[in-house]
Amino acid sequence: GTNLNGVAFGGNGTFVSVGDNGIIIWSEDLGSTWGIVGNVTKRNLNNIRWIPNALPEIGSTKGLFIAVGAAGTVISSPNGLNSWSKYSAGTTNALNDISFVNNLYFAVGNKGTVAESSDSFYWNLRNYYQATDLLSVAKNGATPILSGAGGLLLTETGEYIVEWAVRGISFEMFNYSTPES
Repeated sequence: GTNLNGVAFGGNGTFVSVGDNGIIIWSEDLGSTWGIVGNVTKRNLNNIRWIPNALPEIGSTKGLFIAVGAAGTVISSPNGLNSWSKYSAGTTNALNDISFVNNLYFAVGNKGTVAESSDSFYWNLRNYYQATDLLSVAKNGATPILSGAGGLLLTETGEYIVEWAVRGISFEMFNYSTPES
C-alpha cells in the first residue's frame, strides 16, 4: 500500500492526508469516509498542516491546507479538495514539516534546510544547521522551535529569525529507556 505521512484537520469535519507518490485523500465527515483527491505531484509528500485565517487574498477566508515533501515541494489548497497549487521552496532537499509562525511560513527539511515565506508562493532558504536533518517545526507564541535528528533542537535567539541557538539534548541525562518489544 501507499504510505500516508501526514494528516491535518481543517474544521467543519474536513480532514486531508498526504503521502507517497503525491497521494492526497480527503474526508468531509470527520474521517468516516475518504476519497482520493488525486496527485498534484508525483513526489512524496511528508506532512500537511491547516493554517487558519491564511491568505484571504486568494479567496480563503477560513485558511489554507499546505503540504511539503521531496525535492522542496510545497502544495496548497484553500479547501483540501481542489484548487491545489504547486510551488518549489528552491531546494532539492526533502521538506519534512511546515508551520506558520509570526506571519511567516516555515518549512524544515533534510540537511538543515529551513525555507521561509510570507505568502506560501515565494520562498527564501535559510540553512541553519546543515549537518542534521530537521524533522519538525512548532511554535511557542511567535517563536519557532525546530527539532532534528540526534536530539537537536534549534531555537530563536535574535530579534528576528536570523540567528539560532543549538540546544543539544542528551537523553542519558533523563535516564531515558525504550519500552521492551
